[in-house]
Amino acid sequence: MPHAELLAPQRTERSPRAMPAVDALVCAIEAACAGDARRMPAQIVAALEEAAAQADLLTSDQRVAQAGCYARHVLHSDPGGRFTVVAIVWAAGQFSPIHGHQTWCAYAVHENTLEETIYAWDAASLHRKARAHHHAPTRLWLLCRGGA
Repeated sequence: MPHAELLAPQRTERSPRAMPAVDALVCAIEAACAGDARRMPAQIVAALEEAAAQADLLTSDQRVAQAGCYARHVLHSDPGGRFTVVAIVWAAGQFSPIHGHQTWCAYAVHENTLEETIYAWDAASLHRKARAHHHAPTRLWLLCRGGA
């Protein structure tokens, strides 16, 4: 299978939004972004937890992986540029290349299990595996800020 770095993930720009669970998630994130910044992480985590537990969160088209590389389906892009809600779909054996986040990021696993490998910087080898996590649906919510 080709490496993910060599293939660009498919992006479905602006997936259909006739989904109440996505609309509720977007409303909750908008409210969190507009409110007290100290409470925003917990509010977004709670909103993701509730949304990921909804069986109808994604349409059948938004659950489709692509051959060779993960697919991204944009569910909502905030007009003010504060956040984007994206469904990322991996088929068995697919992965994302090592990457970091320079801004806040929160995620939830909706179906199946996600294996996440955390790396630490090592100047000699450029990176080294620090630990791995297996995330089951609706069980883990991570919020990271800057360089994580």
